[in-house]
Amino acid sequence: MSRIILLMHLSSFLVAHLFISGVVSTTFTITNSCNYTVWPGVYSLATPAFSTTGFSLEKNESRIIKAPASWTGRFWGRTYCTEDSSGNFSCITGDCGSGKLECSGSGGAPPATLARFMLGSLDYYAVSVVYGFNLPLLVVPSGQKCSSTGCIGDVNESCPTELEVTTGTEGKSVGCKSACAALGSYCCHGPDKCKPSLYSNFFKNLCPQSYSYSYDGDTNTTYSCPSTDYQITFCPGKSINTTSYTPNPIRNTTGVTANNSRPSSGEIPPSSMPEIRPNATSRRKWEPIIAGVVGGVLAIISFVVIVVLRVRWSKSEDTEEDVEDDHIQLVPGMPVRFSYRDLCIATDDFKETLGRGGFGSVFKGVLPDRTGIAVKQWHKVLGHVTVKVDVYSFGIVLLEVVCARRNVDHSQPESAFHLLRMLQEKEEYILGYLDEYIQSDREEIIRMLEVAAWCLQDDPERRPLMSTVVKVLEGLMEVDSNLVYKFSHALTPPSSVDAHISSAPPPASVLSNPR
Repeated sequence: MSRIILLMHLSSFLVAHLFISGVVSTTFTITNSCNYTVWPGVYSLATPAFSTTGFSLEKNESRIIKAPASWTGRFWGRTYCTEDSSGNFSCITGDCGSGKLECSGSGGAPPATLARFMLGSLDYYAVSVVYGFNLPLLVVPSGQKCSSTGCIGDVNESCPTELEVTTGTEGKSVGCKSACAALGSYCCHGPDKCKPSLYSNFFKNLCPQSYSYSYDGDTNTTYSCPSTDYQITFCPGKSINTTSYTPNPIRNTTGVTANNSRPSSGEIPPSSMPEIRPNATSRRKWEPIIAGVVGGVLAIISFVVIVVLRVRWSKSEDTEEDVEDDHIQLVPGMPVRFSYRDLCIATDDFKETLGRGGFGSVFKGVLPDRTGIAVKQWHKVLGHVTVKVDVYSFGIVLLEVVCARRNVDHSQPESAFHLLRMLQEKEEYILGYLDEYIQSDREEIIRMLEVAAWCLQDDPERRPLMSTVVKVLEGLMEVDSNLVYKFSHALTPPSSVDAHISSAPPPASVLSNPR
């Protein structure tokens, strides 16, 4: 039930999102202008995802990839990556921890310069150094009158010693951590506690167009542009003009918000970037109307379906019966069973008596189809007579059918007088006896004998249900391998009929044997 509800909510969200966003494909051209190899990483915040999540770019190499419609996620560059002898892939900065070239749904670990996008009919994009800096990055949209943004200065050259990430051998600065990741005491939660610090101002001075801390409300940090393509360049150089177009940043009317339960730095979680919120005034007037109508209709449909399924589920719980009993009813030839309530209705609460016996009275009844019946109501029960008695009887019948003789045959020699005794003493003895008459199907005979032995177990609880026997005969189940070939009634010596006449009630064990 919970899975059905979850799917309905997801369906409502996806359909509404498609109405609002439209289906537009965006192309990203990613270029490496660094003097060294860069391994870009791609992380998708929600489906649909990119066809690749990580690849390598040599110096001056570019790669073009298409983004799915309405994609939200981020790009970053991994640097100083190596692969050890066991095939484990790792990087000094931006490592996604997958152990492979592909990040496979993992985000980059700080420090890493991030480019964040939310694509739709109106795109939103930003560059962030909230979680540190590892290499210069520039985002240039192809649309006219759309602003470029990025962090093109080399922060590593000026990074404070306490924030530096260096290579193990050369001691070269290859990254600059955030104050939270490096010192810990600067980590914070919520806009009330997360304020600009000396270190965030350091990043802001070198990268004025980038986010410098989680609640950075600067107007020149998040930009919007009608659906277009983008050029992402690592190490673009300071000669590139980043303000060649008229900027269109998000103003303070919306600002930048983030989840209050998220720390301002540390390992980058899936939603670690400051959340990009579109300006309400820039959306078309009909978009909220469509979203409301579609969402409302889907919510009503979901509610109706949930109510119907809930009612059906409750009814199935109220009428649930024993599973094995249900299986027995499906076996052809099984006698009809009646509930006590059915018998009360048929006999008018056991009103008309037909006769009386030692263990109870017999009452007249009429079924709904006008069939007359006689119902005996027992007043004295001396043991537990269950369906397992019928299973025992079936075992005797099956043994007699396989051996083509009665269970007790006085005409046979003493060693073959009792089939149960033959089965108990040694199964091969029965097979030798049968070999005189049957020359084939030996394996099938052995299986039938095992089924019979299972039905004839002394302990009624060890005997199978008839539904299980049917499944074994049909080849759907196997016989219990833990059978006990010891049958107490096989050891009882034959006696005269008079010896059974007694006024004493029979023991409970007899009631579990064949009637």
